[in-house]
Amino acid sequence: MAGDSARDVARRQREKAARLERSAQMWERGADGEAATAAALDGLKAHGWTTFHDVRWPGRQRANIDHIAVGPGGVFVIDSKNWSGDVRVVGEVLYQGSNHREREVAAAAEAALAVTQLLQGLPATPVLCFVRPEPIEGWVRDVMVCSTVNLPAMLAGRPPILGPESIGRVASILQWQLSSASHPTSDRSARSNRAARQVRHVQPTQRPVRVRKKRVPRLLTVGCATLLGLFGLAIAAAFIVALIGSMGHAVRSGVAHEGGAGADASSAPVLGDVERLPASTTHPPVQVRADKVTRLRYSGPAYGIAQGRHLVGVRYRIRNEGKQMWGAGPPYLRFSALASDGQPAQPGNYAALSASKILPAAFNLRPGASRQGVVVFSVADGAKLVRVSVDLGYGSGDRVEWLVP
Repeated sequence: MAGDSARDVARRQREKAARLERSAQMWERGADGEAATAAALDGLKAHGWTTFHDVRWPGRQRANIDHIAVGPGGVFVIDSKNWSGDVRVVGEVLYQGSNHREREVAAAAEAALAVTQLLQGLPATPVLCFVRPEPIEGWVRDVMVCSTVNLPAMLAGRPPILGPESIGRVASILQWQLSSASHPTSDRSARSNRAARQVRHVQPTQRPVRVRKKRVPRLLTVGCATLLGLFGLAIAAAFIVALIGSMGHAVRSGVAHEGGAGADASSAPVLGDVERLPASTTHPPVQVRADKVTRLRYSGPAYGIAQGRHLVGVRYRIRNEGKQMWGAGPPYLRFSALASDGQPAQPGNYAALSASKILPAAFNLRPGASRQGVVVFSVADGAKLVRVSVDLGYGSGDRVEWLVP
């Protein structure tokens, strides 16, 4: 029939237009949700918090993180959701209506892990925040679930673990490392482009002046960009080292560092003893124990082990006896050991045990939950461990030491 093919094209275009309209509405709804979450976070700035919005996802080129909040309660990576229907948490499962939303929970946890790795193991807590007029409060494993109504209160109510100086250093690292997700070029690319424009003496909108010998300006461009890149990496590394250094742990009065005069041996716990520490400004009441020291036998290369040394594993167990979630990881927890030759053992993530047996570098503990794993040390041949210890909290002075029989 005449005109059928044209009508078919028109129908397909209308269907495509309808799909694009629905997609545009979803993006606009998401943008509105992010704006609402950002507005909710604004109230925390007066209480020492720093926030970042719409930044790139570390390690990914086509993904973004909605919000990051840094304050006394730690680092929080927030995924804003503007969902319709009923949203609830039942038995550590997130539901939207009758459908569970495990994929969104996993994505939030993955984003927080990427930020944790960027901060050299400083744990970032994942958060799913829903745009709602009513509060939502719950946890899906390690992921906090809340709404825009109670998001500020839930973050402000976390136990304080970062001081003002530490907050500033973390914010500086994030500011340097995470560019806006709305710009497709990375910081390094932007710096390289600026360096190239300066070498060629042209404005951004002008075309480069072509010269007969192009190698000289090209080499200058690459050299400047490389120097700027190395300079940037050096600054970022200095920030990270300063962050970790500023969060060092003070030792209790009367207890010396490894290698010096030790505490009274008669009063020190013995390997296997359970020690309980009361709540402090950096951690809830916890139960800690070191109960086993084993010389490790490894197959294959053991990376980072110097000749004349062997590996020893110490098993630790940490239990959260408080009523709130607690993040644990360097430098919240710092493990150390003293060898019989008077030298401190060298901790490290050696290729001696499977990942499932190693105490992870960063983890969260729910109230009543515990985590057990092995910390690996390198010890000189002929020596053995005589004392193991663990420090908790930023400068809180909470250290427990065990004598090794």
